[in-house]
Amino acid sequence: MKDLVRQFRIAEERGARRALWIGRLASLVVAGILVAAAHYLLGMQLSLVKFIALSMIMPLALIWFPGPLGRYRGFLDGQYINVTTPAPLVAAAGWFLLFGFPLLLWWINSHVEP
Repeated sequence: MKDLVRQFRIAEERGARRALWIGRLASLVVAGILVAAAHYLLGMQLSLVKFIALSMIMPLALIWFPGPLGRYRGFLDGQYINVTTPAPLVAAAGWFLLFGFPLLLWWINSHVEP
């Protein structure tokens, strides 16, 4: 019975690692598409394209390292963090910042009268 439980845990860890890597790869693809779209739409304004590319560092960090960032405890901007955040919530915040927020900005911009 112990052997069966150990095998189940190993399989569960493999599945979690695989899901993490799939999320990492998907986030890189989305970030690359957004940077390519920015380059296409903004043309030769490379400073804006570089800014967009650099602004994706934080969302990618939230998606790539949700566990360590969620377990962080200490001072951040003068506030003390004393409660951990679940890793799926940290990753969801990263996905929102990477994909949802630009989509929301595009939607607002497309519905505003010029």
